[in-house]
Amino acid sequence: MSVDETACFHERLGALVDSFLDRTGDVLPKTGYWPFAVGLPAAAFTVWIAAMCASFFAEAKPSAARFFFSLIVFFGGAVGVELLNNVRSDALRYLMIELEEALEMTGGSLLAWSALGLIRRHPTTADAWNRLWSPDA
Repeated sequence: MSVDETACFHERLGALVDSFLDRTGDVLPKTGYWPFAVGLPAAAFTVWIAAMCASFFAEAKPSAARFFFSLIVFFGGAVGVELLNNVRSDALRYLMIELEEALEMTGGSLLAWSALGLIRRHPTTADAWNRLWSPDA
């Protein structure tokens, strides 16, 4: 996620998508269509992957709940708040940009934390975690 923030992959992909679409009429003037063309498909793909892993997540429910909450925070900022960046007020737009980035970084941090929790608590990986982090190692 940090690579994307630095290299602006999703913004570049969004600009490419916008170059093929009619932008006359000033629809979504700041973000363009990328939240719909890139953000929503990425979120849908993530939900599909998570659904495919449902049995894995079911064996570590508290950590899985944190993982899904993290995804909601991340995509809520990346797609939901991103769309609010199209407001006409510069001050409000800057506030929305800060909120969007904060939610993306918070969501990414929570994802890392919850993934470690899944590894630590899941029956298939807990033994390896304990061997790796035991005081005798």
